[in-house]
Amino acid sequence: MNCTDCHDAMMEYALGALPATEAEGIRAHLAQGCVPCRSALAEAREVLGSVPLALVPVAPPRALKERILSAISRTEADQAPPRQHPAGRMSWWIPLAWAASLIITATVAGSLQGSRAEESQRDATTLFNDQIAQRDRRLLALQADADQRTDRLTTLERSLVAAHASITSLKDSYAAKDARLAMLEKSLRSARDSLSVLRAANLQLVTLVAQGPQPAHARARVLFDTDARMWQVVASGLAPPKAGRTFELWYITVDQQKIPAGTFDCDGQGDADAIFHVPPGVGEIAMAAITDEPIGGVQVPTGEIHLAGAMK
Repeated sequence: MNCTDCHDAMMEYALGALPATEAEGIRAHLAQGCVPCRSALAEAREVLGSVPLALVPVAPPRALKERILSAISRTEADQAPPRQHPAGRMSWWIPLAWAASLIITATVAGSLQGSRAEESQRDATTLFNDQIAQRDRRLLALQADADQRTDRLTTLERSLVAAHASITSLKDSYAAKDARLAMLEKSLRSARDSLSVLRAANLQLVTLVAQGPQPAHARARVLFDTDARMWQVVASGLAPPKAGRTFELWYITVDQQKIPAGTFDCDGQGDADAIFHVPPGVGEIAMAAITDEPIGGVQVPTGEIHLAGAMK
């Protein structure tokens, strides 16, 4: 076998697809040390070695494999032992080469398609996982911010409750102080009025004695400053009026007009001290009386007389 025949059949030889007699002829030729043919064999093996057999194989249809094997069998049966017509062998090689090319192309395409599909799936999975991770991080950040806001709100609510309690306490304290101050101011005014009455040049003394519901020892003394037309009533031994009622002082004129002077209460010991001013236009006062009336007083006496006395 010469170099031309070897070159033409080298790809088949590298694939192991030659009949035994032709393959033995090429081996004998190569054993003689033919450099061009050895180079052709190396190139054929390199070409076949470049096929990505390491990729995930895609199995060709079984019918294709059977057709290729059947074509090989028919070719071997039809070939005569001596290779007299290279052109005939080349015509047999062409369909075999096309079939091998189809197998290689299908394998490479399937492998590339599978590889690309796997890569696309990996990319999609990675992108989805990244999006999930970003969402989780945002949710964690939002939850942390919400927790901080809740803590701040709780702290503010506690501060507000404490401030409200402090304000309420201060209000109560101020209210108590105001009440105490009002009582002291009232006592001071009463003391000043009492001192003024005692210093009066024209002072008249009237004693009101117990009547009806009051015990016999109950008394009330009236100091009447005729110039200032001011009365100071100092009572002792009084029995308090019934619940919902209070004492009320009345001026009784010579023509029996009953003019309300004002209301007052006694303490737990039955003592009372109150200042009253005679209204302008009131005529000569002949008597004074104390009755029990509804709280707030009335304009016309309705209750029982507790104390009474005539002016001297």
